[in-house]
Formats: sequence, structure tokens, C-alpha cells
Amino acid sequence: MAKKFYEYCEEKSLVSSDAPFISFNCAQYADNPELLTSSLFGYKKGAFTGAEEDHVGIFEQAQNGVLFLDEVQRLSAHGQEKLFTYLDDSVVYRVGEATHPRQLNVRSLFATTESLGSSFLKTFIRRIPVQIKVPSIYERTLSEKKELIWSFFMAESKIVNREFKIYPELIDELVKVRYKDNIGGMKSKIKKIVAMSIIHDNGDLLLKPEQSKKISFHKNQEELQIITPQTTLPDIISQKGSNDNALNRMISLITNSISAGGETMDFGELASNCYNAVNDFNDYLVFKHAQSDMPINYYSTEINRIIDFFRDDYNRKFVGKTC
Repeated sequence: MAKKFYEYCEEKSLVSSDAPFISFNCAQYADNPELLTSSLFGYKKGAFTGAEEDHVGIFEQAQNGVLFLDEVQRLSAHGQEKLFTYLDDSVVYRVGEATHPRQLNVRSLFATTESLGSSFLKTFIRRIPVQIKVPSIYERTLSEKKELIWSFFMAESKIVNREFKIYPELIDELVKVRYKDNIGGMKSKIKKIVAMSIIHDNGDLLLKPEQSKKISFHKNQEELQIITPQTTLPDIISQKGSNDNALNRMISLITNSISAGGETMDFGELASNCYNAVNDFNDYLVFKHAQSDMPINYYSTEINRIIDFFRDDYNRKFVGKTC
């Protein structure tokens, strides 16, 4: 998001095309406040033992550009206070130069994974004019999750310069995974899937779902999604699958959610997964059914088939809308 902010500033000529974008992780220096201060603001030769020459801090390196401080909650209260001078007056002092302010023009962004009331000084928070909460992966819509998955597969395709053929069930499987490390966990899992596919490569990178399925819906490669190094997200979003394809994806997500969850899955999560799947397909019917020859009763037939499947294979009893 910080990088996109920088690209926006560049597009609107708020910064020049060669303006710096600097990312700095405060966690690396959390246990050494002196080193953190000198890294942020720089120091003058002779300011402390080992300071054998003048050193430019990252604030000065980011002059006329964008500085992104990640994990800013790792700054101590004293470390936060050292930012006040810049936030208030746009000046910094190198260590050892208390009477030599340096005027800067740096757009700064800070990121934290903690609540603002946990480890931040109120005097620090009030100096941040715009505060944005980026939703976790669990707070995102089904379509957002899928777009993230596709974007990561596209990035991997560019890195390895290979074409991928992806089963739709794999996407459905990745959507419902509980990622311990949020979106970073999703990205890492996709990297692992691609790496394992390359290791077992037989000339055709065919990316299949990891879990075995009792029901297999996609049996021919015409239904596979093709990703090349040139594929863009709008390419994928604009592609129009068949009604059968849309229906199969809905059924696959519902069955996979229940099959994988067993007795440990939270009912609210299961209900949400199933609701999203059915809702997506309902939207498909409402807005695209006019272009199709699929009868509506085919939809109800397939839903009944799901109910029969879980009644027979999982010994579930359905009474009206309850299970």
C-alpha cells in the first residue's frame, strides 16, 4: 500500500519520477535505541565512539520522496518522541548536531500490526493526520481473496517465466485456508505450491488442489485457468466462464469447506464460506443467466445433490434449513 501511495504521488507529479522510496523496518533496531536514532537521523563525525565520518540518516536519504517506517510500534516512547521535531517542523538533527537543523520535504508513512492504544504515545498518535485500517485477509470479501491469489500466481509466473495451468478447485482451496501470517502467509503458500510443481515438473506446470476430493468436477483442461508471464488481473476478471463452471466452483467451495473442516471448523466460518459461494453464484444467475441456456431447475438439482452427498457420506440429517 505504501508503494502504491508512492506511485500515486509520482503519477500526480507530487514527487519527481526519480524521487526516492525508502522502506525501513524499525524492528531491526528495537533493542538498540542509539543505533535506531543514528539510522533515522544520521550522525556527525565524532558524535560517539566509532563515528569516524559524517553519516546521512534515512530521513535525509528520502528527501523529496517517500519514507515508509514499518513495524513502528517497535519504537520506544523515547524513539517516538525523537520523531516529533520532524512531524512538527519538518526538520531533523543529526546526532551530535543539536544546533544544525536540516529542513526536509519527506512524505512519511508508518505501519503497525498493533492497536493504536497499545504501545503508542497519545502525543505521537495525534501528530498522524490520516489513519487507515487495512483489513486483514479474514475481513476481505471472497472476490478480494481470489484477486489476491491470482495476483500472487501471476507474480510467480513472471519470476519463473513459465506458464501455469491452474485447477479452479485449487483457488477455492486457497480461499478457505486459515493463514497464520495474514496475506504474507497466503503469498508464501502460493510460492510453495509453485516450487513443488517445478520440482515435480513433467513439462507442464499443472497446479492441482492439495487435498484429495471425493467428488471431482473439473476433468478436462478446457476448464483450467491459464496464467502466463504476460497475464494481468483484468484479463482474469474479464474472462467469462460457462454456467457449469460457475456452478461447479460454488459446489466445490461448499463441499471442500465441510469436508476439510470436520468437527473442528467453526460453524460461523463454515456458514460464511457457504453463503459467499451461493451468493456469488446467485449473482451469476441474475446478471448473466440471460446469456445462457441453463435451466434454473438445474441449479436446484445440484443443491439437492450436495444435501444427498452429506446425508449419505457424513451421516447428517437435514430438516428444513437446519443440519
